[in-house]
This record gives sequence, structure tokens and C-alpha cells, in this order.
Amino acid sequence: MKMPVYIVTGYLDAGKTSFIHSVFQSKQNREKKILFLLFEEGEEKMEKTDELMTKELTIMPFEIYELQRNLTAVRKRIQDIIKRETFDEIWVEWNGMTSFRLIEELMLEEGGIGDCYIEKVIYIGEIWMLKEQLDKTGEIPFSQIVNSDLVVLREQKRKEKPLKKGRINAAVEMKQRMGMIAGVNRKALVFKEGEKQKIIREIYSRKSVRRLVSFLMILMLVILVFLSRQIWKEDFLLKKGLLNFIGILLQAMPFLILGVLLSSFIQVYISRAWIKRFFPKQTAAGMLCAVLFGFFLPVCDCTSIPVFKSLVKKGVPLSAAVTFMTVSPVINPVVILSTYYAFGGNIHIVLTRIGCGIVAAVLIGLSFKVGGTKSFLKNTEYLDIWCSCGCYELKDEMKPGMKKLYLFIRHAKSEFFSVFPYLLTGIFISVIIQLMHTEFDIHFEHSRFEIQLLIMMLLSFLFSLCSSSDAIVARSYQSSFSMGALFGFMVLGPMMDIKNMLMLSAGFTKRFVIRLMITCFFVCFAVVWVAWKLEGGGV
Repeated sequence: MKMPVYIVTGYLDAGKTSFIHSVFQSKQNREKKILFLLFEEGEEKMEKTDELMTKELTIMPFEIYELQRNLTAVRKRIQDIIKRETFDEIWVEWNGMTSFRLIEELMLEEGGIGDCYIEKVIYIGEIWMLKEQLDKTGEIPFSQIVNSDLVVLREQKRKEKPLKKGRINAAVEMKQRMGMIAGVNRKALVFKEGEKQKIIREIYSRKSVRRLVSFLMILMLVILVFLSRQIWKEDFLLKKGLLNFIGILLQAMPFLILGVLLSSFIQVYISRAWIKRFFPKQTAAGMLCAVLFGFFLPVCDCTSIPVFKSLVKKGVPLSAAVTFMTVSPVINPVVILSTYYAFGGNIHIVLTRIGCGIVAAVLIGLSFKVGGTKSFLKNTEYLDIWCSCGCYELKDEMKPGMKKLYLFIRHAKSEFFSVFPYLLTGIFISVIIQLMHTEFDIHFEHSRFEIQLLIMMLLSFLFSLCSSSDAIVARSYQSSFSMGALFGFMVLGPMMDIKNMLMLSAGFTKRFVIRLMITCFFVCFAVVWVAWKLEGGGV
């Protein structure tokens, strides 16, 4: 059985050792045999670990320079003790000023330290000092927060040094500082130090959830077996739904995988510095360059949004950066190929989608000539540090080789599993609509074009599909909506959906995100409407 690894990280004196001590003393750990790997510096830190020494706890202290100088030797020492003894859990106290990439390399690459896996990453921080510390220390602490499952915030400095007179209410400031963590890592659960029982319960919650999910999956399989005869009767509605679902999924999967692999390649192997170098600062030339990049770089919104943040921070005109972000997921080679395949090689449909996407993106970009860039940025010092796809760290400085390959694989895996649920949701809803096609024929097929266009644009926002496969889903609506309405689905969706909105809100103000959403919607509606009318109402 694989051993779970729990990693606790944070700044020096953040309270990591005390936190680990409290976890070890909890009832969940009284009978467990634990290996504790300590990657911290200083004699004082070593002395504190003496309190933890019991016959059921094995402590292995390491100096960080050992790991940096000879990671293979450190890994071998840990492997040897794991081979000699059997442990229930492995806990790691990680230095707050050492790249998280190093612990991942130790644990995951070249066979790792043994038959184990990273179960939880816990970040410990002093809430009243965290922002100031992050401002001064740069990207290494961010690499830890981005990878954390739990963030535990202490309030010790608040007790020692009360807020100055005239500052905002402490509760409001607390909320703002906790919100800063959410802006860096939206998936992490944030706790206050005093919520000990909740924290420990959450640390050990995933195993029970996995058992529940496994049980439900087995139960579903058993039910399907018992219902198999009924499912495959010709007059059974579920048969048609299952066949449609599987058919659309099988058509979409190759393009989703291709898009993820190509996007991950761009993200890992092509530096942002290289991309920025080719962006002129003149508005017209920059927007033309953005469109050309969109044609040749196979990036979806998962890549274009982090690059967009970087471009804005480095002084690229906002209009050109917005054009790149909105045009690249609509007109890149993977999207062109998937659209061509989805609609049976209809070149006219492909060209119409490309044309509408370019015109809409340019108009959206030009609209941001009005308004200053600085007023839209939030936490500008953090914008270039993390990537929403999970590829957060120093990839531009890494030399090509196995380390970059591991990063590429992790990035592709992370991006695939972040996008795949949205694809499944979109296919599921489209299958339901197909099964109810008679009712939709009455309500939508003969409705005004403007109504159909509004509905399909709304669906594209809600589905949050990957642009490399959204044409497959769009095609499934052909029996219920006009082709012009489907263009609205395929033009707006890659530019702005729920997923994009959440990604953007991490680095930009609500004002900017709301303005971009409204602009994208109205511009896409107008462009598609005009294109459809110029086509005479049909393709």
C-alpha cells in the first residue's frame, strides 16, 4: 500500500513545527508510525524537534544545501530507511524560502523516495505579516501557496502589535488578507490557526471521499448491468442518449488531447520573454502581431490568459494584449482543424468563424484604448509569478531535458483534468437538448434569429468548453438552432466564459473583468449578427 506524504511549508518561525506537533498529538495519529523529514536550517530548529521524539516517530533532519548539492544522495538515504521500516505516514517540514519545485523533484521524479504519494500540502503563514513578506521575497513562496491544499493562518503578530489608530476595521482587513490567498490559489481551503479540529479533519478527509467515490462508481456499474437489457431496447430513450453522448465524446477527445499537448508545449518550452520580444508597442502593429500569433500559436484560454497578464505587466499596449487573448483561442490551428472536421469539411463555416473571431477580437481590443492600464491591475507585483494551469515556476530558466519533460507532462495532465469536466458537462447538456429536440424545435428553431443567438451565446458562457473541441458540441445543436446562432457559440465561448472570468479575476480588478465580459458579449453579438445578415441569413 502506498504511503501518504503530508508537506508543511511556510516562512521560518511561521509555526510549522508547532503545527506538526499538534497534528502528531491528535487522536488520529496516536497509534501511527510516522517518518518526519525535516528540511529546515538552524540549531534552534533541530532542538525543537527533540520534543517530538517518540518510539513511533522517526526524524530525519537535512540541511537544504545537502538537497541542493546532491539530491540523489538525499533521496537514497530516505529510500533506505523506507525499505528497512514500514511507516503509516510521511510528514515533511519544508523550508519556506526554498523552491517547491525541489521537493517535487525529490518526491516524484526518477522513482521518488519509495512507494508513496503527496496527499496534502499545507501552508502555514502569519496573516498580519504575510503580504509584506510576499512583497519582499518574490516567487518562491508563491510556488508553495499555489500548490497548497490547505492554508493555515496564525494571528500572533496581531496580538503583539495591534493595528494603528485610523486603519480600517480588523475584521475587514482580515477578510482582505485571506482574500489575497484566494487570489493566488482558489482551490486551497483557508483556515485560522484556532480551527484545529476542522484542520485535522480536512487533512484526513480525502481518503474517506475516495472510498465514497469508489463505492458510488461500483454501485453505478452494478445498476447499469441490471438495467442493461432495458437500456438497449430500441424504444428506450436512454439508449439514444448514451449513444449520442459517447459519439460526441469520442469525436471531441482527440482535439482536446491535441490542444492540451500543444498548449503545454508552448507553455513549458517557449518562454514568455520570446513571445514578448515580438510584440511591438504601437497599437496597430501590436494588434496585427496579436492576430498573426493567434494563427500560428496553438494556445487555448488556459495559456492565453497567463500570457496576457504578463504582456500587460511588461507594458504591452492593453489593446494589443486583449486582442491576443481573445483572438488566439478562436483562430489557432487546432481550432481551425477541429471546426473543419466537426462540420464535414465545410470551408465556408471555418472561414466565417475565423473572420468573425478576428473582427470581434480587434474591436474588443480597440475598445480598451479608452481607460488606463494601471486602474485594471490588481496586485501587480504578483501577476507574473504563477500560472493558472499549474506551471508556476522557473520554466524559462530550466534547460531542456528530463526536468522540463516532467514539467510538460505535469502541465498537460493538470490542464486536461481541469478542462475535461467542462467538456463532459457541455456534452451532457447538449445530449439532453437533443433528447428534447421536439420541444426545442417549437421554442427555438422557428424563433427570431436574435433570440437563438442570445441563447447560444449564453450556453457558450455557461459550458466553459475548450476551444479545441467546442465545434463538436456546437454541431450537435444544428437541429435546434440556425448556423448563425452556432457562430455566436463558437466565437464568444473561447473569448469569455465562466472559467476565463475566474482566471482573470485573480489578477485584474472586478471593474476590468466585468467590462471585458460585457464588451465581449455585445461585440460578438453585433459581429455575428452583421455577418449572418450579410450572408443572407444562411450558410
